[in-house]
Parts: sequence; C-alpha cells; structure tokens
Amino acid sequence: MSYFDMKVQAIMQLNTSNHIVEWRVICMKLYIKDAGKSYLRELIEFTNICKSFEKEELAAFFVSSVWTRAGMQCEGIFTYLNGEKNICSKLSDYPIMLLQFEKIIEKFSNNGFHAEAAAMSIWTHTLKAIINSYETTSEYMDLWNLLISTKIFWEQKLMNLYDDDKNRVDPQLLKDTLVLFREIINELPPNIKYV
Repeated sequence: MSYFDMKVQAIMQLNTSNHIVEWRVICMKLYIKDAGKSYLRELIEFTNICKSFEKEELAAFFVSSVWTRAGMQCEGIFTYLNGEKNICSKLSDYPIMLLQFEKIIEKFSNNGFHAEAAAMSIWTHTLKAIINSYETTSEYMDLWNLLISTKIFWEQKLMNLYDDDKNRVDPQLLKDTLVLFREIINELPPNIKYV
C-alpha cells in the first residue's frame, strides 16, 4: 500500500471531530515511516560512497568530521534549547543537533568548503539513523562498522589536524577539542538506542 493510500485510509477511518488528535498521530506515523524509507536510501548511498574510499582516506575524512564537531561543540556552536553549550560526547538532544548540523553543512557548502560539509554529513546521517532506528539499524551499523574499520589510522590523522591547528587556534580551545575528540571516539559507534 502506498503512502498516499495509507493516508487516505487513515482519514476515511476518522468519522468524527473527536478523532482529530488520533488522525494527527496516524498521519505523523505515516509521514515518519515514509521519511524513514527515503532516508534509508540516502544512508545506503552515503555508505556506498564511503566504501569507495581507500581506508586511510576514509580515516582522514572521518577524523576530520570528529575533530570539526568537537571543535564546534567546544566553541559553543551546538547548544541546547535553553542556550546552554552542548559539549556532550554522545549525540544528545538529537533533533536539535540534527538541525544544527544541517545548518553547518549548508554554511560550509555555501562558502565553498565542500570537503568539510561532506565530512560533517557523517553526523547528519547518524542522527537521522538514530531518529529512524526502526527502519535503519542494519544499514546504520554497516556505515559505522566501515568507519571503525579505519581506526588504525585515527591517531596519525588526529595528530595531523592537531599540528595544523596548534598555531592558529586558542590553546585552551585546542586542548578542550582534543579532550572532547577522545571522548567522542571512545563512545563509538553512537548508540542507536538513545531514543
């Protein structure tokens, strides 16, 4: 049954105004299910692109995404709804973080930083997989198993980024970013059961 047919059927089942809340819940579930299927295709495509990388190249891509995320979190780019800085190593407050990551990716893309935008997309795919976990668990683990398979290169790639930044980034921010980076990689893969 198509999404449209399911939606029509759900609407037809509601014959009184007392069921408006129930109707909205049914429609939201149908929308989420459809979004999950669409996202599943995106996740598979993204994972296939990652599979085309050499291991060391994928490690650099991944470490860059963790380093950039950690630095932005330490700078206060990610915040909770109350405005408090989010420096949690787990992907906490995932719906808000997803929107923040999407804005960052858009800003990177608009400024010509396409490699950085692509690297940050690891986190949007992860957050979407967490949100749509009922549809994406296997594919989510395929992506993360692939990323984790590059672990032997992480320290080298991290030190390259650290050395690049040590003369141009505030020393305390650099130290905090390194600490958060290590906390993040110790939590991998992000737990799909956070929700």
